[in-house]
Amino acid sequence: MVRFFKMIHLAAGALCTSLLVTSSAAGVSTSPVESASITRISPNFKIVLQNDLPRIADANGQLHPTSLNPDLQLKMEAFIAERGDPIASVVVIDIKTGAILTMAQGRAPEKWGSSTHTALYNRFPAASLFKTVVSTAALEMTATSPDKEFGLQGGCGGQDITPTGTWMNDRGRHTMTLRHAFGHSCNGFFAKLAINQLGLGAITHFAKYYGWESALPVDIAVEPSNMMPPTAVNATTHTVGRFAAGFGLVSISPLHAAWMASIIANKGHAKPMTLLTDSKIVPSNQGEEALYSPQTAAQLIEIMRSTVDDGTASRIFDKGRYRTISNDVGGKTGTLNGRTPVGITSLFMGIYPINAPRIAVASVVVLGDLYRFKASQLGAEAILVWKEQNDRSSRLTH
Repeated sequence: MVRFFKMIHLAAGALCTSLLVTSSAAGVSTSPVESASITRISPNFKIVLQNDLPRIADANGQLHPTSLNPDLQLKMEAFIAERGDPIASVVVIDIKTGAILTMAQGRAPEKWGSSTHTALYNRFPAASLFKTVVSTAALEMTATSPDKEFGLQGGCGGQDITPTGTWMNDRGRHTMTLRHAFGHSCNGFFAKLAINQLGLGAITHFAKYYGWESALPVDIAVEPSNMMPPTAVNATTHTVGRFAAGFGLVSISPLHAAWMASIIANKGHAKPMTLLTDSKIVPSNQGEEALYSPQTAAQLIEIMRSTVDDGTASRIFDKGRYRTISNDVGGKTGTLNGRTPVGITSLFMGIYPINAPRIAVASVVVLGDLYRFKASQLGAEAILVWKEQNDRSSRLTH
């Protein structure tokens, strides 16, 4: 049964005064995930093969068998190391089972101030990945569709979300669709969508359904991703617009981003993740209830395609080896200056193959002065390596 929402707008602008009521007909909890994580893994674990099983160490040095794909894990670690070994991580999740196939990282966490594995670090800025939350809320709760046109003066370029900006203006000859705005990460569009169509309440509630401020459903210890929405005191068109466009105080871990992508691929179902195959902890879940309708999930997948086709990730997927997968990947990128660690943070989350997803991928790279790759390339490499491995396995079994 899909969650049903009712919005009551108390003001025409629908800022932070929107009330959101969740149907309790089936005894639905307001949080989609509950904490069941106890095992803390080593921040610098390396795969150890014992009896052909890939094992990793926990924080106490004890080895555990895992769901990690050794070939994929080692290749992704080598890809990062051979290109300057930046602060970086890539996560790959099996859509059907929730098994974590890869959790690779670059520079050792202690060298840049983290006490946890980079894939679990929860203080990277979410940036424009947060536009996925706004898009979900709009598709599920309003008459928005991927190709419905909205007026947006000035188009996508130059739309700074300033207190006196033109992004709220309906006049002019420019229009834009959600498909284009998502693929090109147009800030003004999402700011305006939040103000005119949604309100802050709907956005923050959908963010919580996607796992913010809650423990992820996984069998290892992961700190929740945090967000600080505008309050009733400081909520204005400016602050709410910036929050919706990805400029708010919202953090995320690579594992969380991959789980978000897996929810979309699973048609709105929040499937638990597993890493340790000997774990006695079964991650809690909502059961069979979806967070949103199958139609919303299908529309999200549809707009994710635009990121790769002609949007912010198109340059990467239009190059060399990655062209072979470009027609089958959907995703979302993000870029924002981070504070801890300091630097421009590049993010990517995606699903593959887009018509019948089998893996969810997320990657983060902190860009230095002479960076060698961005998160979209790291994500593309993980998808391609997984595909090549899967193709070889298929040939051997036929």
